[in-house]
Amino acid sequence: MIRNLLISLLGIIILLIGLIIDFPFEFSNQSTDRIVTIMVGIIIMTIIYFVFKNVLKVKNKIIKISALLIIIAQTIIYGWIVLFTFIIISSHTYPMWVDTNIYTNQKHETLISEFRETSGSIFDYRTRKVIYDSQTGFRISVNWNKSRMKGTWTCHRLGFHNSFISKSDTIYMTEFKNGQEINKINVP
Repeated sequence: MIRNLLISLLGIIILLIGLIIDFPFEFSNQSTDRIVTIMVGIIIMTIIYFVFKNVLKVKNKIIKISALLIIIAQTIIYGWIVLFTFIIISSHTYPMWVDTNIYTNQKHETLISEFRETSGSIFDYRTRKVIYDSQTGFRISVNWNKSRMKGTWTCHRLGFHNSFISKSDTIYMTEFKNGQEINKINVP
C-alpha cells in the first residue's frame, strides 16, 4: 500500500508541476514541435493511467477518495488542454509562438514575451523566463509572471509582418515596477 501511495503521490506532483510551469522545451520547427507535442501528450496520459491504477490499489478509503478527486481534477484540466492542443496541432496552419519582446537585465536574466494567433480571433500571450537558448530553434524556458519584473531592463521589441505588432524592431532601456513600464530611457 505504501508503494502504491508513493507512486501515486509522485505522479500527482509531476502532473501538478507540469500544470504550473508548462512544457519547458520550445521548438521553432513546426514538424519537430508537432511530434514532441504528441509524445508529451502520450507521456501525460500514461502517467495519469498509472497514477489512477495505483490510487485504486490504496486501501485507506479517505486517502483513496482524496487522491482520486485530485487525479480526476487534474485529468479534467489536462483533458481541456488536450482538446485545445489537438485543435492546434491538427490545423493546417499550425500556429506557432512568435517572440514579440526580449527583455534582459543586469543579472543577465532573459524574459521573452510571445504571441500566438491560435484561431481566427483567439490570441494567446505569454511571458517566459529563458533558461537556455541554443539560437538554432531550441529553447528551454518556463512560464513567468511579468508582474515580478523590477528594475532596469533592456527591451528589444521585435518587428514582424503581422498586423498585431505595429512597432518596428527597436531596442530601448526601461524601468519596471511590478511588471509595468514606468520610465523609458534612451527611446530611439
